[in-house]
Amino acid sequence: MNRLIFFVVILSLNCVLFAQNNYEKEYKTVIPGAEYQAGSFHRFLFGDHWRELWTSPVTVEVLNLEKFGGGLIPIKKGGGMQTKSLRFQGGDGLIWKFRSINKDPSKILPEILRETIADDLLQDQISSSNPMAPLIAAPLLNAVGVLQAEPYLVYLPDDPKLGEFREDFGGMLGMIEIHPDESDDENDPGFAGADKVMGTFKLFHRLEDKRDEWVDAPSFLKARLMDILLGDWDRHTDQWRWARYDYGKNEIWYPVPRDRDQALAKFDGLFPMAAEYMVPQLVHFDYTYPQAEDITWSGRFLDRRFLGTLDKPTWDSVTANVFNKITDEVIEEAVSKLPPEYYAIASSELIAKLKSRRDLLFEVSDEFYELVNKYIDVFCTDKDEFVEVTRMNNLQTEIVVYKRDKDTGNKKDDPLYYKLTDNNITREIRIYKLKGDDKTIIRGDVECGPIIRVIGDGGKDEYIDSSNVSGYFLYVTPIPDAETMVYFYDSGNKSKFTTSSGTGIDTEEVPEPKDDFEKYEPQIRDRGHDWLINPVLSLNSDDGLLIGGGPILIRYGFRFDPYEYKQSLSFAYASKPNSGKFEYSGIFYSIVKGLSFTLDFTVSDLALTKYYGFGNETAFCNIKENTDYYNLEQKYLKIEPGLEFSLGTNHKFGFGIGFESSNISILNSFLLNDFPDPSYGLGVMRAFEVNTNFNIDTRDHPEQPNNGLYLNLHAEYYPELMTIKERFARANFDVRTYFTLKKFISPSTLALRMGGGRNWGEYPFYLSQFLGGDQDLRGFNRKRFAGDASLFGQVELRSHLIRTKILIPADIGLILFGETGRVYTNGGLSKAWHPSFGFGLSASIIKKMLTFSSHAAFSKEEIFSIYFDTSMAF
Repeated sequence: MNRLIFFVVILSLNCVLFAQNNYEKEYKTVIPGAEYQAGSFHRFLFGDHWRELWTSPVTVEVLNLEKFGGGLIPIKKGGGMQTKSLRFQGGDGLIWKFRSINKDPSKILPEILRETIADDLLQDQISSSNPMAPLIAAPLLNAVGVLQAEPYLVYLPDDPKLGEFREDFGGMLGMIEIHPDESDDENDPGFAGADKVMGTFKLFHRLEDKRDEWVDAPSFLKARLMDILLGDWDRHTDQWRWARYDYGKNEIWYPVPRDRDQALAKFDGLFPMAAEYMVPQLVHFDYTYPQAEDITWSGRFLDRRFLGTLDKPTWDSVTANVFNKITDEVIEEAVSKLPPEYYAIASSELIAKLKSRRDLLFEVSDEFYELVNKYIDVFCTDKDEFVEVTRMNNLQTEIVVYKRDKDTGNKKDDPLYYKLTDNNITREIRIYKLKGDDKTIIRGDVECGPIIRVIGDGGKDEYIDSSNVSGYFLYVTPIPDAETMVYFYDSGNKSKFTTSSGTGIDTEEVPEPKDDFEKYEPQIRDRGHDWLINPVLSLNSDDGLLIGGGPILIRYGFRFDPYEYKQSLSFAYASKPNSGKFEYSGIFYSIVKGLSFTLDFTVSDLALTKYYGFGNETAFCNIKENTDYYNLEQKYLKIEPGLEFSLGTNHKFGFGIGFESSNISILNSFLLNDFPDPSYGLGVMRAFEVNTNFNIDTRDHPEQPNNGLYLNLHAEYYPELMTIKERFARANFDVRTYFTLKKFISPSTLALRMGGGRNWGEYPFYLSQFLGGDQDLRGFNRKRFAGDASLFGQVELRSHLIRTKILIPADIGLILFGETGRVYTNGGLSKAWHPSFGFGLSASIIKKMLTFSSHAAFSKEEIFSIYFDTSMAF
């Protein structure tokens, strides 16, 4: 019955709109984006996109400000950095919103770069979006019964009735639609006859307090399946409004999706395809689907909150409903809504792709279901609630939420929430309790099952775990011991815990979120994993072309900041020495709370490839540099496990051990004459070390900080073992600080660094304190200077140039740097310092999720080096 009423509302709304806009219309022919015309090479680099639509003339209705919507009066300018929008008060009592078809990204550029090639390139990528996507999306959404504001393609005339908005909006092509407006007045009529319309964050707050209101999950799933079908990847929380309808005792909220700018988007061309690879949620509209996680990423927080309530039969029923209603005829009819000029250009491609995607809908829907149900999130309310979780067997776990009786403390009435999980899919169950006095009971004896986490949030709560998941002591011994598969999180002093051998309790106090974004869309990932590519690319006098890379695997976990573990493999080949290196690095936070395990393994022929002598003023000759004069060959291997302890939010202390093996031969051994023991370090060397480090890190970002301090102290002790003649020690320090200069020419960061080290005792020459190369003095060859001690300083000015959101959110910056340093030797009298300087560019993508930098460096030795890295220099 509710569904019938819902469809009647949609039908009635469309009929009313048709009647009030039924008048003689005027038309005008315009070109949406003539600037997107491009030649074949430009298209190869930046994509074909939908350029043919943007650059073709189209005849559209001229918006009649006197008659459309009963007469329109402009009231408010809106829009973000790129889309222009204007709200009108209609004579029909509705608020109408006009949105520009074309976008203007120039506002995201510094003023000095506007009307330059940078502006042109950013503007060009608007062509990746389909300018008529909303016209196609609307009838498809209508076909499956998704509530929406239907768009009209119109030309906004240069009319005096626009008043103060005439200059900005007169003569503009765009879409106009009813604006589902929010209101704090409970008596205000909402969009499409709804009792109330609300934004997403306000709805979240309301549902935390209202047990008799909920979001209609099947309707939301329909809307999300349509997002997937249309390739609309940009469905974050602000892209939705919610309309409430009263059905007697219950009030149900229905989704109202907004803004279809990224539906049917095409990311072809070399650079857009690279952006799509680096940022998987940028999905290309094609005949097949990308991974479900990629295409649904922007809407993940809504999906977790509303779709986890659905069981598989209901999910499949909704999918079948969408599949059956998106018939060939519906697709063809939807595409026919294109203006005739555009229909002739794009209809065949759009119809074929939509039909192909429709035919594959069950497959992507199954993948989407598994994605949502891998981690099941259960959100309770601020009221008192009673939660039962029962491990039924190895295949199923039951979750039930009831009201809790204030007098008896027991459950009462019918369930507020019920879910029977498929343990083959579900890895974790996370139950979020709020301010009430809640009780949670977990029971069941099984061999395997999901991890259960119950997260408290104030109140006088009671937690009882009598469950058992079979396991073995230390996971590998034959001694039976229950696995820790239940975790209770509550920092309140009034809560009570009854535990079993497999229960973990965390009473650490977690800071309150600063705002709704931090509360409902936290940036720290707490589930899943990422596969990334770590590119290695450099051009310098030591290696020639250094090229390579490898995979990075990052696993995210609950309350692990920034991740549960990170492992990386990297191989690089250097053209000049015709050799390479292999590196593995791993850091694991999940073994013991507050303790991380690290493991580093290196096999390299590039650790030391040249030797220039011992001392601070060793001679350098460009002619000899271009021969084999300074060449050295080293086969180097090192394995280094370690442990790090957290000493607070920003402090760490660690220690470890290491084994290293080195085999060195040198062409001109007389270069070692100034070293105290010229032969110590040649040939095969094997050593054992013990190391320790202390770290303070208050930076606001590890790869591209704007503010903060970084301090690292590292010491190594080599005992008299293997081929080490006598014990010796080494120590190094690294201090960095960052300041943001808000009143500079453009927002800038001043980065300062000082570092160095010292050796004590008799050591092999390859363990000298070196300076030179990308780690300190970029204008000199790698390890150009060797001594008993070293000291260097660096300064970088990092100025922001461009912020773009066209393909991916990215910040481009300019880098200017200078640095100097020197080494010291026992008895050495040199007072020389070795300065270098240069410039570079940086790129920070998606709020610094990925960072790239390149540098060109110069020095008095006429060495020109270029560096490229996936982080800033320091």
